[in-house]
Amino acid sequence: MIPVIAVPAKSLKSAMGSKENFIQEIETIIIGGGQAGLSVGRYLKEAGRPFLILDKGLSVGWSWENRYDSLVLDSFAKYSFLEGFPFWGDPMRQVKKDEVIQYLRAFAKHYDLRPQFSTEVLKVSKKSSEFIIETNRGIYRSKFVVLATGAFHKPFIPKNAEKIALEIYQIHSSAYRNPKELKEGAVLVVGGGNSGAEIAKELLESGREVLFSFKGKFRSIRNSHLSQWLAYWLGLAHVPVKSLLGKIIIWHTKGKAVGEDVKFLLKNPKLTCVGEFKGKVPKSVSNIIWATGYQSDFSIVSIPDFDPRTQERGVTNIKGLYLLNIRWQYSKSSSHLAGVSRDAKYIARHICNNVL
Repeated sequence: MIPVIAVPAKSLKSAMGSKENFIQEIETIIIGGGQAGLSVGRYLKEAGRPFLILDKGLSVGWSWENRYDSLVLDSFAKYSFLEGFPFWGDPMRQVKKDEVIQYLRAFAKHYDLRPQFSTEVLKVSKKSSEFIIETNRGIYRSKFVVLATGAFHKPFIPKNAEKIALEIYQIHSSAYRNPKELKEGAVLVVGGGNSGAEIAKELLESGREVLFSFKGKFRSIRNSHLSQWLAYWLGLAHVPVKSLLGKIIIWHTKGKAVGEDVKFLLKNPKLTCVGEFKGKVPKSVSNIIWATGYQSDFSIVSIPDFDPRTQERGVTNIKGLYLLNIRWQYSKSSSHLAGVSRDAKYIARHICNNVL
């Protein structure tokens, strides 16, 4: 599918400290084979441009496989899909994790997208007008690079977690799968976002005693036909974040769990709200799940002056380098299945317009 050219790289070898005696040259390297990487690959393919998708996972949907079993999308199937490729089944259901995996594999097959798996990118640098991408499987050179690694980079765990007694089992929500893997006894869930609320609900349904820790007041936005229609059909979720309306939407939704019934959850007799976590663990707790979010990590990019904060709809301050699937990149839906297609298409067009 993709033309790959092996060319001598003796002049680059000493500078990069690599044992490779060749590099592979391709016009665009896409880092990440999830919904974002597949989407930009689809649009580049439709435009007839050569590209290669690199992914450190083992298969399409690998990153979804490694998330907790009860995960569901926070929007209905009717609105949660990549452009031109809707979900099957009941359009008003919240799609489960396993269905998303099947969906992405079907999408890749439909558009004949074939990521190169088991390929971890170690470093992205730039020499003159070309990018040098060093991986565990060799070195690549390209004119364009798209970082489509998503919004969930480095799991964040508070520093005071290090002082917690060793007999208490600790796990971040990114590594948690289901209640069966935990020790017997009560569970402290720290974090009142989507992951925290969903995991707390699952633990309660399994019969566990749950202590729920969050800062301020636990708030959520319940899914309904009206809220979904306003967000995705009318388009409030697609409003640019830098507009006045976009700023209002951020203020209204930020920090709220989407799709959970607060009153129903908080009325559960096995749930106790314990306020903000400040380092002290209640005596009854034998497990802690850190649903405390993630930190962005662009450390693989070794290019002076690169600043991801200056991106404009994925176009960074480094010519030819793009970001995709970042939270609030362009709109609230930028990191959702419902919105990533628009951003991917924009980046693909930008690449095509700058080929020459």
